[in-house]
Amino acid sequence: LTEVAQWYEPNAIELFAGISQTVPVGGYITLESTTRGRGGLFYRLYEAAKRGDLAHYKTFFYPWWYEPAYTLSVVKSIILNREEDLLVQNQKLTQGQILWRRLKITELGDLFYQEYPENDVDCWLSSDVSVFDGIALRRYLLDITPGTKIGNTSYWKRVIGGRDYIIGADIGGGLPKGDFSVACVLDKKTNEHCATLRARQAPDLFAEELVRLGKEYNNAKIVVERNNHGHTILRILLEHNYPSIYHERNYANPLQITSQPGWLTSGKTRPMMIDSFGAAIRAGDLLTRSENLLKEASSFQYIGQKAQAPHGEYDDELFAMMIALSVREQSPISGLPRPKVTSYVTIQ
Repeated sequence: LTEVAQWYEPNAIELFAGISQTVPVGGYITLESTTRGRGGLFYRLYEAAKRGDLAHYKTFFYPWWYEPAYTLSVVKSIILNREEDLLVQNQKLTQGQILWRRLKITELGDLFYQEYPENDVDCWLSSDVSVFDGIALRRYLLDITPGTKIGNTSYWKRVIGGRDYIIGADIGGGLPKGDFSVACVLDKKTNEHCATLRARQAPDLFAEELVRLGKEYNNAKIVVERNNHGHTILRILLEHNYPSIYHERNYANPLQITSQPGWLTSGKTRPMMIDSFGAAIRAGDLLTRSENLLKEASSFQYIGQKAQAPHGEYDDELFAMMIALSVREQSPISGLPRPKVTSYVTIQ
């Protein structure tokens, strides 16, 4: 089966199922393809086989150094940097191959890692349908850490007294195989991703954990996407008299706060959210070490005219972070009087 990543996704699963079942026991099935971003049938099958979840399938990745012509003559011994030293130790590259690699990086810059991927993580990062810059995401993926996991919350940076924090929250329905509910804690001053609360919980249970997280981070401003199940979260926050709930702004006058609590992801705000996250990643302004956030960002792609997660992938942590980033950008300039909310809405 050739160029499986290019197959038309709505028909790919049915097509693969029909073809694969024609092979008798003892036969062979080979799927090969250049990559086309995270997501899709080929990506899911490769990752499942890599994890060992797909019985009898084995993965193969072919890096650039399998091509014998990719080498240069060495006039004198060269001094290796850390990344090159790891390639020599782990992949047994020669100094001639390292020189060829240096030449291509000089010619292409960061695009080298897209054109000549060196592992089966980088190879999925960029494609013609990817929303976010795969090269920029690669730089982040070099610095991921699991953080400290306590219950449903992963911590990378604990609270600092007197610091302002923003928590963006994307709410799922709590179904066993459905979307996750996710809340991302963002340091307003440094733009550092401090913690993530991620769980498949009923909205009322998630709301209790969200209140705890908000209080833990100096009564952080909680920004709940009010689409769908978000109304339940907002009702519980109001019942708890939580002191800092985000209220929607008037986009004609961003300093004017409306009486409507929560964030509405709409045709107007969605492109703004995507643009803000993309700019922060390219510039290196967002400080995050969350592997899950970066994987969701790398799988986010254009399907038709809409930017979204492909079938079988999630974007809950990505949207929680995009909400937090968007609200941080709306924050009043230091020294200006903060607008006051003069009325409130009761959610029935």
